Amino acid sequence: MHANSMQQRALTIALVAVLTAVVLCGQGHAARRDAEPNPPSSDTPFEAPRVTHLAGLHRIVSLRADSANATGAYSAPGAQGPWKDLVKGDAAGLFNFRGDLCSGWEGDGVTSPRRLDFTGEPGITERVTIPAGSVPELQSPHAVTASMWFKTSFDGPSDRYQYLLEWVQHPDPPTEGLGMSIAIHQGELIVYLAPWVPVAKVEPNTWYHVSVAKDTDLVRIYVNGERVYEGNHSHLGIQESEIVLGASTFRTFEGYGYPYNYGDFFSGSISQFELWDGTLDDDQAREVYDADRSLYRSSPRPSLQQIVSLRADRANGTGPVAGSGSPWVDLAGAPNVATLRNFNGDATSGWQGNGTPASPYRLQFDGLDDIAAIPPASVAELQNTSAFTVQMWFRAPANSASSQYQYLIEWLQAFGWDDGVGIAVQEGSLRACLGTPLFWAPVAPVEPDAWYHFAVTKEPGEARVYVNGDRVLTAPTPNFGHQTSEIVLGASTWRGPGNYADFFGGSIAQLGIWQGAMSDSDVRDAFLADRPRYQPQATDAVSHDLPRRRGIAEQVISGRTPALSLAALPSSPAPRELVVAFTLPSSRPATLDLVDVAGRSVRRHEVGSLGPGSHTVSLGEAGSFPAGVYWLRLAQDGRWVSRRATVLH
Repeated sequence: MHANSMQQRALTIALVAVLTAVVLCGQGHAARRDAEPNPPSSDTPFEAPRVTHLAGLHRIVSLRADSANATGAYSAPGAQGPWKDLVKGDAAGLFNFRGDLCSGWEGDGVTSPRRLDFTGEPGITERVTIPAGSVPELQSPHAVTASMWFKTSFDGPSDRYQYLLEWVQHPDPPTEGLGMSIAIHQGELIVYLAPWVPVAKVEPNTWYHVSVAKDTDLVRIYVNGERVYEGNHSHLGIQESEIVLGASTFRTFEGYGYPYNYGDFFSGSISQFELWDGTLDDDQAREVYDADRSLYRSSPRPSLQQIVSLRADRANGTGPVAGSGSPWVDLAGAPNVATLRNFNGDATSGWQGNGTPASPYRLQFDGLDDIAAIPPASVAELQNTSAFTVQMWFRAPANSASSQYQYLIEWLQAFGWDDGVGIAVQEGSLRACLGTPLFWAPVAPVEPDAWYHFAVTKEPGEARVYVNGDRVLTAPTPNFGHQTSEIVLGASTWRGPGNYADFFGGSIAQLGIWQGAMSDSDVRDAFLADRPRYQPQATDAVSHDLPRRRGIAEQVISGRTPALSLAALPSSPAPRELVVAFTLPSSRPATLDLVDVAGRSVRRHEVGSLGPGSHTVSLGEAGSFPAGVYWLRLAQDGRWVSRRATVLH
């Protein structure tokens, strides 16, 4: 594919919805496009097909997570490879998986399916690859069907392309994009048929089965056993590239070297990948789907249930505690006590208050080394839930305007990642860790020594943050994670077990954790129930308007991020200073290079720290470079854009 192929793909997908009727008249038709494919249902009894429709077809590749080593599954969590092909005994390589609870083999085959989890983080470049040109049946135009079982991530729709599968033919202009490309974009499953064709909506944290059947003049696409598209423009191509699961590979033929030839990384899980010699028809596609659908039933949303309740006014289970008494007893009925560590039992470190509105019962943290911690993986409901809510009453530290992060709470699904819960105070703002591209999103200003109530709900496709009963942020990136680490109050734990930092210098009076996502009214009621203890001067009306009066408007953040783009240098008149304008989608490391015709970088700037949005950078005076032709190249997260630049004196 040529250098701007991704831009062309992104532009053309927007046209598909408008021109579908026109395009399909010449290429085929969509079947049942108004009805979304049903995900595997736990309420639907599974019946094995009584009559096979697969006679005459055979698999040419078969990768299954439950038989990844050819006889069974690899240990989980783990990243052991290779992934063995059950047809020919060949192997697919696993690259850059961490082997933890976020990246690598997961599932026990009983409580959760065997699967390979992908984080989708661009800097990690996780992928599964089958060598280029290694499948004989794909070395000539040949009818083929690709089938996959995959699960979407917890994130909502995003404008980031996430490739499930790709192989391509060498992209000379007449053969641009020929091969097989399946991806997710803006909450839709899409297949590249020049242009991208959206075939089904997909929900977060949900299992799906897709089959794409191609012949020279035929393409049929099935989702969960139902035909959702048929046409005569298949864009079939031979397998000259690697077959890649979890990333795109078309840049291989555009001159990009490792690791920049991979991009558009998938966030979610893949359990099976199969190639069939021939095109599946409706009955065959349904049979392939039915064969394993009982393994991949998506979990229902949990009902609301409190699972952790820590209150300073009943710290020992019945009443308050003095000094540095420990543990802090969980009132929710489970043995989830929080152990106090390093508290001194004095006015700056330990239990404080007399229960009056002027001095509520609270646990004071000294900002040096005080923490309260619930043991790792001890909250059973947080090990497999698909939604939870965390809420807390806290008093902001006197130095809340400091540039130092002061963590109120953190837990993680795996060390080295930020999936889980992270709430902190920094530079006068309450901040929530919401993953790429938001990272530590500021959600509300906080004043020194003032009491606040916050709540964070996380469920598939959405995170909501509330301050003093009002919703102040809605985002499509919940950064969801189960509780594998300790739940740490008053410090961060992301550096590793027992390695605490970013200490909090304020007070915490209550922590509540619920299985399930609270509604706006649930959060409001919880705030009002204890408001008199901590905000005795507030009235209903004043309290309800408090965040907005302090300048907090609700932030509704979509999955759209700024595109990676690079403006051309002006050519007339010739500039005396080379000032480059560009946009970045995130704060991740990025470089801006001026490259000469020999491919050597003659000037480089690290620009990722500028963050998402539009920027300008000066490369210096034009006279400091020899006159001639150059290229500007902007790179971030495995993606590149370039512009020709001419330097004149």
